[in-house]
Amino acid sequence: MRRGQPGRISPLKLRQLAKRIGYHSDGGNLYLSVTEGPNGPRASWVCQYTRGGRKRQLGLGSLTVVTLAMARERAMAARRQLLDNIDPLAAKRQQKQHALVAAGKAVTFGDCVQRYHAAHSPKWRNQQHARSWLTSFERHVPALGSMPVAAVDLAAVIAALEPVWATQPETASRLRGRIENVLDFAKVSGWREGDNPAAWSLLSKRFASSRSLRPVKHMAAMDWRTVPAFVQGLRQRTEIAAAALQFMILCWARPTEAREAKWDEVDLAEAVWIVPASRMKGKREHRVPLSDAAVAVLKRMAEIRQNQFVFPGKRGAVSKDAVRELMLRMGRGDCTRHGFRSAAADWRAESTQFPGELQEACLAHALPDATQRAYQRGTQFAKRRKVMTAWADYLDGVEPQVTQLRAVS
Repeated sequence: MRRGQPGRISPLKLRQLAKRIGYHSDGGNLYLSVTEGPNGPRASWVCQYTRGGRKRQLGLGSLTVVTLAMARERAMAARRQLLDNIDPLAAKRQQKQHALVAAGKAVTFGDCVQRYHAAHSPKWRNQQHARSWLTSFERHVPALGSMPVAAVDLAAVIAALEPVWATQPETASRLRGRIENVLDFAKVSGWREGDNPAAWSLLSKRFASSRSLRPVKHMAAMDWRTVPAFVQGLRQRTEIAAAALQFMILCWARPTEAREAKWDEVDLAEAVWIVPASRMKGKREHRVPLSDAAVAVLKRMAEIRQNQFVFPGKRGAVSKDAVRELMLRMGRGDCTRHGFRSAAADWRAESTQFPGELQEACLAHALPDATQRAYQRGTQFAKRRKVMTAWADYLDGVEPQVTQLRAVS
C-alpha cells in the first residue's frame, strides 16, 4: 500500500490535471487516470495497490460522476478492506456476481454453450462434429450446465472433468478445450470476469496429458504393393462410392476432400482439380494435377451428373459410410480411407527418386522447416503432375520410365 495521506490534489489543480494525460497521485492509493479519448482527454479515478506481489487497479468511477471527495471516500474504503486482508478488486467482482444471481439475470454455462455454438458452428465444415460438440456437454459435464457462468471456478471445472479424465482422457482433453472456449466467449460477452479456470496452464498441474496416457495410433494403411490390385477391383464395381474412392487414391486426397468434390472445382480441359481453401485442412487452396486415369473417372461421373457434387449421394455428396461399407464388402475393413495417402507416400519413398518435399506438396502438407517455406513458395505444379502420372501408371501396372524415377529438377 502506498504511503501518504490524501489531499495532494486541490480542486483548482484537479481542473488542470484533468486535461493532462497520465497518472496523478492524490496520496493514499488514489490516482486520477487521464487517457486520450475520441473527444479529448478522459479522466477517471483508480485505487492502486499491491496484492500477492502484483500491482492491481480498482476503478472508482469517472471524474464526470465521482467527485474528488467521493473518490477519497471510496479509496479509504478500499484501504480498510486491505487492512482486513480483503482484496478490494476481488470483493467488487464477487459482489457483482452475487448481484446478478440475486436479480435472476445471471447467464448459465448452458446458455453460453448454446450461444457459442450458434455463433461458431456455421463456420465448421463438419456438421456431424457440430452436433456432437453440442451434445458432449450434456453427456459428460451436465453439472456445469445449470451453473451461472460467472460462478464457474477451478473447483467446478475439476469436479466436472475428473470422472471423464479417469476413463476417457482424450475425450476429456477435447472437452476441456471446449469449456475453455465457452468461458472465454462468456468473458468477452461481459458475463464473467477473471482468469479462465479451464486453461491448460492451470489444469496441467492436476491432470496428466491425454497424449502421455495413450500411445499415438496411426491410421491403418494398406501396403503400397497391394494397392494396384485393390484399385483394379474398384474398377470392376459400379457403385459411386467405388469411383469416389478410386479418385481419392489417384489424387492423394483426403477422404472428405474427394467425396465432396464439386463440378465447379474441376477443369477437365486443363486436367486440374482446384480444391478451395475453405475445404482444405490447411485452409490453403490446393491445385491437384489430374492423371489420365483420374480424368477418366470424372468423365464417367459426368455421364450420370445429378447435382453440384462429382460423386452424388442421397443427400448431397456420397457419404463416408458408403465408402467405408464398400471397403468392408471388398474385405479390406482393416484399412482406413485416409491410409491410402500413407501408402502413396511409401510408394514414393520405396520405389522412386522423387524428393520428399515434392511428396509433401502432393499431400498438401506445409513444409516442416521454416527456411524451406520461406524460399519455396511455389506449388511445384508441373513436377507434381509427373508424380501423379507415375502413381497412376504404377496402379495400372505400367513399367516406370527412367525419367519418372530420376530426381525431378
